[in-house]
Amino acid sequence: MISLTLLLALSAGCVSSTTSDGEYHATITGEDGTVEITGTPGEGDWCKAGTQWSMTKTGEEAGAMSMVVVGLVDSGKYAGYCHVKYDVQTNDTNANVDYYFDEEGSGYQVMVVNGETYEYEWRK
Repeated sequence: MISLTLLLALSAGCVSSTTSDGEYHATITGEDGTVEITGTPGEGDWCKAGTQWSMTKTGEEAGAMSMVVVGLVDSGKYAGYCHVKYDVQTNDTNANVDYYFDEEGSGYQVMVVNGETYEYEWRK
């Protein structure tokens, strides 16, 4: 939903981006609103704990998205997997998604959408 909006805004709008102090900032302005994107790099190897991305959109389809790499899980069902938290808020949806994946690309998606929990597994 927001990803599609971002792609449409990129194709129809203007993009200005800067990097400073290791952070990424972009503003995308289109006919249906403005998208603000920020990102900060993390530290470490393939599962960089602390890496963050966030996006807010104004206009008719306003919403917000944030993604944070939590890091490698050290115990339980998802031990050895990289944990990423992804939150989306729009006018009609409030979703919290936890991704757990390994270096080969297999993993799990645990999603809470409007109070309902769903879990999916994928294998590479």
